[in-house]
Amino acid sequence: MFKRSVTERIVIHSSQSVSESNWGVKDLEKFLGKTMSGFHYVIKRDGSIEEGINISNVGHHAQGYDSKSIGICLVGGAKRNAASQLVSSFNYTEEQLNSLSHLVDHLRLNRFPTIKQIVGFNDVSKHSDSPCFNVTEWLETGQVEELSGRSI
Repeated sequence: MFKRSVTERIVIHSSQSVSESNWGVKDLEKFLGKTMSGFHYVIKRDGSIEEGINISNVGHHAQGYDSKSIGICLVGGAKRNAASQLVSSFNYTEEQLNSLSHLVDHLRLNRFPTIKQIVGFNDVSKHSDSPCFNVTEWLETGQVEELSGRSI
């Protein structure tokens, strides 16, 4: 693992799993088929936060942005439509959003004052709805603009 020389950004993701999945780091690794998820933090459905890879290391969560960013994954972000296809969905719990807010504030204010930007994966990857909401608007207003419905 390489150490991150500077931290400029937090990238928020979803696990693209249904709401019944209260996954932690190990479960997410099984789902993704990787031995290391590449996320620094995973926020479970009950709001508990699990640490993934070491916060000082470069993650593997947003190609082209990994070397200067921290990856946070919210468990959820998908549902099955009428045809049983997995589609993106804003299905996070209030506990998850509260934990996300506290974690982002802690990282930005106490650990990495160099953070300049907090974005959703959908802001850095044109092929994804993850995390299924507008992160910038959520940070500015506390309101959630849902971005849901694309096939996963």
